[in-house]
This record gives sequence, structure tokens and C-alpha cells, in this order.
Amino acid sequence: MARKTALSAKSLEALGAERLALLLMDISNGNPALKRKLRMALVAKEGGKALISSVRKRLRELGRSRSYIEWNKAKAFIAEIEGLRQVIFEDVGSSHPAEAVELFWDFLGIAVPCYERCDDSQGYLGGIFYQAREDMGVLAEQTKLDGRTLSEQLFLVYQDSGYGQYDSLISILAPSLGSEGLDHLRTLFEDWQAGLKPTKKERWDSKSFAAKSALQEIADAQGDVKAYREQYSTELQKRPSIAAEIALRYLSAKQPQEAMQVLDGVDEEPDLAKDIVSSMHCDLSWHSARIAALEALEHGDAAQTLRWEVFQTSLDPTILKTYLDRMAGFDDVEAEEQALQHAVTYSHMYGALHFLINWPPQGVSQEVSQKPSKTLALDMAARLIETRFAEIDGRYYELIAPAASILEARHALAACLLHRSQINFALNNARSSRYKHAARHLLACESLNDTIEDYALHTPHKEYLADLRDRHGRKTSFWVHFDRA
Repeated sequence: MARKTALSAKSLEALGAERLALLLMDISNGNPALKRKLRMALVAKEGGKALISSVRKRLRELGRSRSYIEWNKAKAFIAEIEGLRQVIFEDVGSSHPAEAVELFWDFLGIAVPCYERCDDSQGYLGGIFYQAREDMGVLAEQTKLDGRTLSEQLFLVYQDSGYGQYDSLISILAPSLGSEGLDHLRTLFEDWQAGLKPTKKERWDSKSFAAKSALQEIADAQGDVKAYREQYSTELQKRPSIAAEIALRYLSAKQPQEAMQVLDGVDEEPDLAKDIVSSMHCDLSWHSARIAALEALEHGDAAQTLRWEVFQTSLDPTILKTYLDRMAGFDDVEAEEQALQHAVTYSHMYGALHFLINWPPQGVSQEVSQKPSKTLALDMAARLIETRFAEIDGRYYELIAPAASILEARHALAACLLHRSQINFALNNARSSRYKHAARHLLACESLNDTIEDYALHTPHKEYLADLRDRHGRKTSFWVHFDRA
């Protein structure tokens, strides 16, 4: 049973309204942010014009403020911005949706000073302004807004969206704009774009980029693939990633032949193997679009062949899942085993380990039985580690540490080797900040040693420990953590 003195909303109710009010007044002294929140709560209770006026006043104040928000006050500042969003959407929007839409215009208008005053490296403010755009769309659909007036408002704000505060707003408000509003907005941007001075080839200034982005949003809202495509130069349309964007729109418009023509028209098909050499990030957009186009053209066998080729190069789990789902009977079982065996010999050790540890992906269909799939994947992960241990660098603890934990139950040797990789990295590189963790990994190796019958080609634990003491015996801060345990 919870203690009656434990702090919770329920336990505080027992204090009574008068006692709580006195406590709040006492706490709010010297706390302007809390005072503003309390005043806003009182006005929200009153509702109506008083609330709208109070919110608008606060938004004006925030729009004029320029003082930098120190790190220790950033949390309270962000909380206030989120509180204002909630008040506009929930309190004002529930009874006065049209006025709430107008307040959201003001709310989005304070984005620039907010970003400039407060460090948003974690993206909290960005998330609030993104949600505000979504809220605005919901309320706009409840209100019979004039499409032409709305289009002119959008035209003005899109010309200055340097922080992305108005991104996707045309798409969000498209239902409220209607065909007339979208047509008018398109004319406004086309006229503006035509009057902009041309820049160097394939380079965009902020105004040109804003016009292009807006016209593409409008084209998407109107289902006009040709208009969307025309915003790219002929040269840009030949880039694989852009060709994929255009092709997907043709597919949505039930025009697979046109989609395939765009994909075939690229300067050069992307080389996934080359991309992976420089970075584990692999852009599959062109290949994914081509697979979708092949399916739409009823070339299922060709689509399957391409899926397998893409998987072999990228180890993309989504591609593999779709590949297996398309198979009949029990062919998927054999194909899955072949795919997992391929991962063991994959050129990039960490990509292979990440794939095997996380296979099958969440949401996998029951046709590919989950338990055998997981067991086989972990078996292959263990084989990968045991046969290619020399390739493992313990600095990548974000992958290695959870992998070791997953493997400990069934594959003690593989888990032990992953722990060793982290110990070796810390000691060989004298990373004293990692010594405490390295000692914990060594203790894990001692525990796992009792269940490992054969170390195969790897050094048994007793010899490994002796070697560590011989080579790193002077790193006393490490051994203190280990010997204390």
C-alpha cells in the first residue's frame, strides 16, 4: 500500500483547496515562470475572449524577447512553450477553433526568436512547433476558412521559413485550402518564382528553394506529378534519389510505366557496395522504387531477384522480410537460412552483427516463425563473433554491449569474446574512464567461464587473465575495480 505521505496528485488533494492555494502562492514567489503558468490556468478556467487575449499577449512578449535562455532555465522555457500550445489547441480550440487557428499563426511566428534564444540540440522545440502545425490542421478543418485568404497567408510565411517552422504546412492545410485556394497559391508562387533572379547552375538560394518546395507541396496536394517533376532540372531528375521521389509519385498515380522510365533515366545506377565502403548508411530509395515499379508492372520474379541482390549488398532487414513474405510454401525457411548464413561472411562486421542480433524485425509476420528465426539468427551471430573476432573493435560498445547481453544465455563463448573486446579496447588504449566498465566485463567473463566447455582457437580464461595482469598490471585503477568485486 502506498504511504499517505508519498507525493502524488491524490495525496495532495487531502490538503484541501485553501492549503494548496497558499502553498502555490508561497512557491511562486520569485518564480516568474510558475506565476505565469498559474495566471494562465486561472484565465483558462474563465475561457472566452479573456483567454484568447491573454495568450496573444504572451505570444507578443515572447516574440519580442531576445535574451538568451541559460541551460538551467531551458527546461522551464520549453515547458511554457508547450503549455501555450496545449492551451491554444485544447482550451481555445475546443470552443473557438477559428480564433485558435489565428493564435497558431502567432505561435508559429515566435519560432525564430525561440530557436535563437534557446539551445534546441535535442529537438524539443522543433517537436512542439511540428505538433502545433498538426494541431492547426485539425482545427482548420473544423472551421470554414476562406481558401483564397488562407493561400495568401501561406504565401507570405513560406517566404521566410529559415528554421522550418512552416514546413509541410501547405500539405497540412490542403483540405482547408480546397481546389480554389491551391490554384491561387500555385499562381502566387509561380509568379514569385518567375521574378527571382537565376542563381548558378544547380545551386539554390533560400528564396528559390522556398518557391520550389512550396510548388512541389502544392503539386502533391493536387496529385500533379508533372508539376512536381518540373521543379527539378533535367540534370537533377537523373540523380537516383530524386528519380526515386518522382517515380513513387507516378506509382501513386497508377502510372508504373512512367515510373520505370524515370528510374531507367538516371545517369548511373547507384552502387550500393561502393556506398557501404564509405559509410554503413545506405540509400536504398532508388532500388526500393524500382522494386515497387516492377511489382506494379506485374514482374514479380524480377522484383524478387532485385530484392535478393539488394539484401546481399545491404543486409537491409525490411527488404529481406518482404522477400521472404513473397515466397510460397516452405521456401521461405530455406531462403531465410541462406540469408543468415550470408550475413556471417558479410564484408562489414558491425553491420552483420547488428542485423543478426536484431533479426527478425519487430512486427514480422507469423508465416516466418519467430522463435526458430531468432534462435538461428543468434546461432549465426555467435559463429560470426567466434570466426571473426580479430575484426571486432571494442570501442563500438553501443552495439557490442547489448549483443553480449543477448548472447550470454545460449552462446557463452561469443558473449565472453564481446566482453573481451571491450576490455582490450579500454586497457590497450589506456581509457581510464572505461576501467570501471572494463572490470565489470572481466567479471562477466569469469562468470561465463564456468559454462564454456571449449574455447576452440581462443585463449582460455585463465591464460587470458594472466596475460592481462602481465601486460596491464600497472593500471591499478582498473584492477582496484576488479579486485574489489
